[in-house]
Amino acid sequence: MNTLGYFLVTLPEIRTIADLKGKVLGIGLGRDLPYAHLTRILRDNGIDPKSEVKFLPLGGGSGGYISALKAGRVQGSMIIPPNHLVAGKAGLKVLTKIDVATLAGGLNTSQPLLDKSRELFVRFIKGYLEGIHYMIRNRRESLKSFAKYLQNSDPAVNAYLYDDITSRIEMELRPTHEAIRYMLDLIALDHPQAQKVTDKDFWGLSLLDDIRKSGFIEQLQKN
Repeated sequence: MNTLGYFLVTLPEIRTIADLKGKVLGIGLGRDLPYAHLTRILRDNGIDPKSEVKFLPLGGGSGGYISALKAGRVQGSMIIPPNHLVAGKAGLKVLTKIDVATLAGGLNTSQPLLDKSRELFVRFIKGYLEGIHYMIRNRRESLKSFAKYLQNSDPAVNAYLYDDITSRIEMELRPTHEAIRYMLDLIALDHPQAQKVTDKDFWGLSLLDDIRKSGFIEQLQKN
């Protein structure tokens, strides 16, 4: 996916992002993407994330953030869907949703292994693409798989997750310039040298190019 949606979840008394000034905000144990997006939101709303809020690292993922919010240890935190539905049921406020151009998912390997086993990777990606097309065209079966493998029996949560993924997923697995650039710009906030990196430096799409030329994508779309 080339976009992600995050939810800024707060205590009920927080009415606007400006109300977060001077508050304690829950973040992950490292500088992850939710942290980067949260600091961007604060800056865009005139709040200096370095001096006008306090960040409290929390473990436990979204569940840990929600627990900390309910206990009053923090007043706000970024929550990934569909956990914002759980937060809402717990009486917390979903203050705002943001959609950002950023890479989500993806397949990574080393160049030597790719050079050695190129045909293996072609077959793997074809199977991966077939899975994507099956998911999009078979909602009922996909929701059953979501419930099984995510170990979540809440149909509303699974339906939201399915709809969100299928609305964002790239049918040919191709990253966009905007998604790559956004991530590099976020990294550059702490490491300015990232501004010199381009979207061509670490992404190799030759396998996808070969698969497209073979007619495999067109055949998938016809089936």
